[in-house]
Amino acid sequence: MVDASSTSASKSAVRTAVWLGLFLLLAFGLRTYFGAETGFDAATDRNLFTGNDPYYHWRTVTNVVETGQSLVYDTAFNYPEGNQNPNPPLWTWTTAPVAVLLDNMGVADPVGTALNLMVGVWGALIVLPVYMIGRDLWGRQAGLWAAFFIAFSAPHIQRSVWGYADHDAISMFFIALAFAFLVKALKALRSDRFVADWRKTATILPGKMAAVKANRNSLVYAALAGVAITACAATWKGYPYVMAILAVAAGLAMVVDHLRKRDGLANLLVYLTTTAVATLLPYLLVYQHASNYLPHTVVPSLYVLFGMLVMGFLLVPTRDLPSLLVFPAVGLAAVVALVVLLLVFPAVGADLFSGLGYFAQSKLYSTIAEA
Repeated sequence: MVDASSTSASKSAVRTAVWLGLFLLLAFGLRTYFGAETGFDAATDRNLFTGNDPYYHWRTVTNVVETGQSLVYDTAFNYPEGNQNPNPPLWTWTTAPVAVLLDNMGVADPVGTALNLMVGVWGALIVLPVYMIGRDLWGRQAGLWAAFFIAFSAPHIQRSVWGYADHDAISMFFIALAFAFLVKALKALRSDRFVADWRKTATILPGKMAAVKANRNSLVYAALAGVAITACAATWKGYPYVMAILAVAAGLAMVVDHLRKRDGLANLLVYLTTTAVATLLPYLLVYQHASNYLPHTVVPSLYVLFGMLVMGFLLVPTRDLPSLLVFPAVGLAAVVALVVLLLVFPAVGADLFSGLGYFAQSKLYSTIAEA
């Protein structure tokens, strides 16, 4: 005899899949249908793009299609000396197979068409991680409404529409996926008092091992979040912004745990796992081969990881001390760190406080029309 509850759950799953399928189709249609005809120049048999970045992506994808290799060093940059390709390779390589397929089908400007199609695909796919976040936090209906709103979100469509064939859409997808995995990790988290007494050395290691054993599922999800951020890093050099968000979230979580006298060890392990994976893998897979960009990618990630470790050292073992005593000490440590950055390591401080240079508006920056 079929269980009524399992039948109801099955029907609910089918309805959810149908709704999500509709949202995916609608999201893709909104991002591609209206620009496909107006964005094609029949006189040149080329797709027209908004901004300069898509045209460079057209160049890198064309190179992959013609040579089968990434455009690593581009003589068109800093001509005639040349420079490294400023974009990581994932966006190019997810588009190149589609360009080859369209070329074999005889489509005019297969590379431009592939770029426009794939920006619509990645723009539509964000429906799925947004649904996951909403469902895990507030339930299935909230997840479906969140998926609906992101499918029709004008700001998101603006960055994932036919004609704006940049890597924003794929970057936002992997960022959303990372946070979806992080939500799963935190939901499955067990925050027991794993270390009975931080003042007794004999209890620390067994407590840490118990925390890891009790939260294996959470740590797997945290590692998957790090892998998703790695995919973003293989697409966009600005991924350390995601790491900064992680650091702020970790700090707030540890502050709240301290105020409530809860053991923050499990929370710290989750955030450290995500941050460590998202620091190591981008270096191993991408940036060890693009050393010019290490100072603005992997190095800031190391700062975030180090800062998270320092916060954990200050806030987790002091769980049983009064917050009125611990928080001023943390504030004093932050002031000392700020002074050291400004006086001893001014270049590092300039990178951090200018948002890796994104917010430093030089005279050259002010001459760029799209800035």
